[in-house]
Amino acid sequence: MLKIITAITALAFVASASASPTSTTWTFNNSDFNSETDVLVAGTNLSSGSDYHSIAMTNNGIAMTMTAWSDSAPIDTNSSDTDRYDGNVVSAELYYWGGNSGFGVVNNDESSSNSPEHAIDNYSAAGAQWSDQDMVLLSFSQTVTLEQINIGWQNTHGNGNDTLDFGVVAISNTQRNAMGSGAAWSDIYSLADMYKNTTPQANSNNGVDQYYALNGVTGESQHWLVGLYNEMANCDYDSFKLLGVTAKLASGSDAVVDVPEPTSIALFAVGLGLMYRNRKKQGQFKLNV
Repeated sequence: MLKIITAITALAFVASASASPTSTTWTFNNSDFNSETDVLVAGTNLSSGSDYHSIAMTNNGIAMTMTAWSDSAPIDTNSSDTDRYDGNVVSAELYYWGGNSGFGVVNNDESSSNSPEHAIDNYSAAGAQWSDQDMVLLSFSQTVTLEQINIGWQNTHGNGNDTLDFGVVAISNTQRNAMGSGAAWSDIYSLADMYKNTTPQANSNNGVDQYYALNGVTGESQHWLVGLYNEMANCDYDSFKLLGVTAKLASGSDAVVDVPEPTSIALFAVGLGLMYRNRKKQGQFKLNV
């Protein structure tokens, strides 16, 4: 009897433990915001009704906070033309542009009325002399790997390049803490560590609600940057808006505990049935109540 129980328990454990790490999707559509668990912190442009300093969402037991950043602070504040000397990463604003578009980034050199500067972009109205590199920071309560992102709107510009040059990169707590402390993007992450999209688009101006699988991503972190990886060159610049993200818990994470799958429960039930039949044949089965 003890051998039978041990074997059944082992089978059930194997079936339960074989479940893959949990994948969770956060969709940035106002109909998906939960008034009880999600926190939208208003930005500086209160009259817009769509300006946020941060978005906090909890899904499947994992908290995710989204903030905006850009290298839009002057390096030399004594310069008479400070815009051309931008390079320090500072906080920016998230702007929500509706359910089919998602969130863009407006930094302190831009206005929400500027296009495409109101998106996540590497463009500046000042032209090719300089550009601001916008990034969205996704910070999770547990260590995760990004699996896919949903682009709600995109636009590629110039020179026949129809590839949206977005990338994602995992950063450490130390790199995260450097943001807003006088660091440049080159101090925070390396392009060599960034996963880069290489998928051309059939229509560069109409990428509404399109998921990009991040098949090559292997890094694990609580902090992920999402943005463009090519600085603007020869007016070849891109812009997009973020509508969603899917992340998978890192191996060994205990943020979400998988319950036994139906197959393991069925195995256990079958085992108990076999035990009952075996003991009944021997005339020794007794049910104590």
